[in-house]
Amino acid sequence: MDEAQDFSHGLRELVFDVLSPAMTDYRGSICLLGTPGILASGLFYDISTGREPGWKLHQWSAFDNLAPSSKDPKKTCAQEWGERIEEMKRLKPGIELTPSFRRQYLREWVIENDKLVYRYEPVRNDYEQLPEYKAGSWHRVLAVDLGYTDASAFAQLAYHDNDNTLFVESIEKQEAMDVSAVSLKIKAYIRRAEPDYLICDGSNRMAVEEMRRRWDLPIHAADRTGKSDFIELLNGDFITGNVKLKRGTCTPLVEEYGSLIWDNRSTRRQEHPACENHAADAVLYGWRHCYSYLSVRPTVKPKYGSPEWQRVEEEAMEARGIERAEEEARQREEDWGYLN
Repeated sequence: MDEAQDFSHGLRELVFDVLSPAMTDYRGSICLLGTPGILASGLFYDISTGREPGWKLHQWSAFDNLAPSSKDPKKTCAQEWGERIEEMKRLKPGIELTPSFRRQYLREWVIENDKLVYRYEPVRNDYEQLPEYKAGSWHRVLAVDLGYTDASAFAQLAYHDNDNTLFVESIEKQEAMDVSAVSLKIKAYIRRAEPDYLICDGSNRMAVEEMRRRWDLPIHAADRTGKSDFIELLNGDFITGNVKLKRGTCTPLVEEYGSLIWDNRSTRRQEHPACENHAADAVLYGWRHCYSYLSVRPTVKPKYGSPEWQRVEEEAMEARGIERAEEEARQREEDWGYLN
């Protein structure tokens, strides 16, 4: 199969469920060929990055091709490529840094940042431990994205009365979970974290109702309308650093954020159907029902005698002086009107 990087739908099922059984009698081989694509997911990506066991991986860049050139037999293809690349660099300085060049010429899997759906950045949007506050309370939201063949995802989010940052505490993903298994998992979260609000993927309304009635879970169905608009709002919080992921417990979410791209073939703004987005969707559901943006940081009084304390005192004295002058002027106007 050539250009295997472009198979965005059903490649794994085609290889393992159709071609592999058909070739069993002859013990044949299946070969997937291609170059790194813009979609960093799927069977070809897993094989070429060593994530899929049982395959022999043969890989090379354009500079490894030592076959004679078709134009000049005295030169190798690698030499021809080198000359061509130098010409490209001269005509377009910096082209060697572009994702397209690195994919086609250097055999690197590179995702263009402007194609990514979410604007998460590891340093800006990570945290180690929750901050401590002397006043106020923590609030938690548990959000669930349902799946069976695809994974179900569980996202636990937290925010505080005195902090306008939303903290993603943990992410879990698990395949082949029925309604009972999902309900038991949610009950375990309730016992451990005591969330204030439970939100679940509303596309499977029947499953949500069963969890409500049979399992007595106070869960709400998520509204999926206007998804791309809410993604952009969430991206605003990522850019300003108002959403942070806990290091070590949100790995499935980080992996999705690093590979989830927009579908440039769709007439609507939607995610690429070959990319996993279960954890991302769960966080999006939960984020819509967190109210960290309403939180107010407590006022910290400056230390007595410090420059900050002196500045505050001077501003207060100036404000009292202005107020007293305005009151005296108002009183004079009233007295003058009485005398007239």
